[in-house]
Amino acid sequence: MKRLPALATTVLALSCLASVCLPARAALTEGKTYKNMPWHLADIWWSLPAESVADDFQTLEVDVTIVGKLDDSLRLYIAPFGLGSLSGTKFYGGIQTHMAAQTKTNPNRQNIGRGGIFSMWGERALDAIRTAEGGFMESSGHEGDFISIRRKLNWSQGTYTCRLEVAEQVTIDEKPYTWVRYSIHDHQTNRQLDCGSLRFPNHHLKLGKSVAGFVEIFGRKPDQHVIPQDLTITFSAPRVNGNTPAKPGCRAIYPKGVPDVVRATPATASTPSATDTRAVVFTFSKDEFVREKRQHPLYQPGK
Repeated sequence: MKRLPALATTVLALSCLASVCLPARAALTEGKTYKNMPWHLADIWWSLPAESVADDFQTLEVDVTIVGKLDDSLRLYIAPFGLGSLSGTKFYGGIQTHMAAQTKTNPNRQNIGRGGIFSMWGERALDAIRTAEGGFMESSGHEGDFISIRRKLNWSQGTYTCRLEVAEQVTIDEKPYTWVRYSIHDHQTNRQLDCGSLRFPNHHLKLGKSVAGFVEIFGRKPDQHVIPQDLTITFSAPRVNGNTPAKPGCRAIYPKGVPDVVRATPATASTPSATDTRAVVFTFSKDEFVREKRQHPLYQPGK
């Protein structure tokens, strides 16, 4: 955490350099047909060394740095935890614009604006949700059974640390469970926002070896003019139990059938430690990139 300012500064410089080294682009075609929403614009998959996930899971952190402005109407999901698993239970989370949410006493969904979100699959029970004070939740089956916690945060440009941590181990009806808390550290204000907790099956959770990240446009199809032109979003490498894994691998994947307006590039920043710090920069463009391949490595494991 103390090394973040140096990392953020170096990554921002590298993101600007990457923006002038991108391949040729083709203009968006007005009549072009895309698949139904939501649109995953770019996915990345981290491959974590076995030793980094061998011990009991305690924390998972990713730093997110945003440079550039968003149109207020854009429905954007920035997910540094695009998909992961804890002892087999899948989860995802990050920050969103235009979040829809409920409360336990009011099932009617309402738009609560920008904020943090953390969800887990395979559950619908309300007693597996602990909302933070002033927080919201959702239990739904419209994308497969899932539960979610949500909290308002008027995020914008800057750096935010998204953090999962074991909050409490409990036994209910002789079955083991673990509450996992989601929080966001706002580096601009130096404040920590508690978003609430979700209850995962089992004690002594183990993080899966693969953790994804993505940027997504959701909701209704956006007008072309709201697609960001000069926006970069940087994800640090995941930190597990307070440590950055040694030289994790990472691969970028660009789904078919969506506007090719985001490119993922690697960025390497020096830190005071002996361990290399790896990061990924997502660069937006109003014109579509010409893809030579729909996936490519960003970092080779162990190299």
